[in-house]
Amino acid sequence: MMSEIASHPPRIDLSRPTKVPRQRDLVAPLLTHGVTGAAWAVAGFWVLQAFNTSILGFIGALMLLWAGFKALILLVIYGAALYALTLRQDMFRFVAERRHIARINTRITRDLEAGKVERAMDRLHGLISCYPDNMGLRRRLGIYLMEGGRHAEAGRFLILHPAPTEEERGAIRAFYHANGDDPFQILRKSIKGVSGAGLSKASQRVLLQLYAQVHRDADQRSWVYRAVGAYLHHVMPAPRVAFWREHKDLILEVAVFCVVVAFFFVMSRGL
Repeated sequence: MMSEIASHPPRIDLSRPTKVPRQRDLVAPLLTHGVTGAAWAVAGFWVLQAFNTSILGFIGALMLLWAGFKALILLVIYGAALYALTLRQDMFRFVAERRHIARINTRITRDLEAGKVERAMDRLHGLISCYPDNMGLRRRLGIYLMEGGRHAEAGRFLILHPAPTEEERGAIRAFYHANGDDPFQILRKSIKGVSGAGLSKASQRVLLQLYAQVHRDADQRSWVYRAVGAYLHHVMPAPRVAFWREHKDLILEVAVFCVVVAFFFVMSRGL
């Protein structure tokens, strides 16, 4: 069965990057720097006009300079984004990873064409050891293992995939059955070789589901369970904590803006 793999062309384009630009990554600077910059500009102009005969008017000038600086940041961000999207799309990618995978993928294809299936599989295992969280690599290895009839082994590489196909879900079920449907053993083997640093949010949720199925006291006292728990607590904190971590700088800037505007509003009313 394994010899039949050589007749199949690669099904997964391993030249694709692990990450690509998301829409939220392109919109976030507009909200972070554009909206706040406009607010600083309006407030700064008002302070400069209201206190133009006072030393406090200097603060209004500083607020306008800060707004200009944020506008410059926007210009750099979107200028680079436009350049990358039109002329250099690989700027958004893990270029070294992409080139390395593409080079090894060429060798894997040549090995398969020459019938050297085991050698190709060894190369693919080597790539996964270099990029353990790359789901494209894991999927391709899973495909080859399934074609070789090694469904349970394929399921171990596919279980953390965020969007498995129906055939791949069958391999995952085979992996469950091969481990007696024991959630701890499944969790322990699923994280083998996985770094966690490059897992997507969807893959992290899959890991969380596995983690939540472990109930035995002895298993929960193991270092594996504790390590996975610590990892999930770090990457998937409580919603309020996650919101603070992601938007801390913006929240602090808005707080400072509100304090400054409130101060000058009170001062203007006093005048």
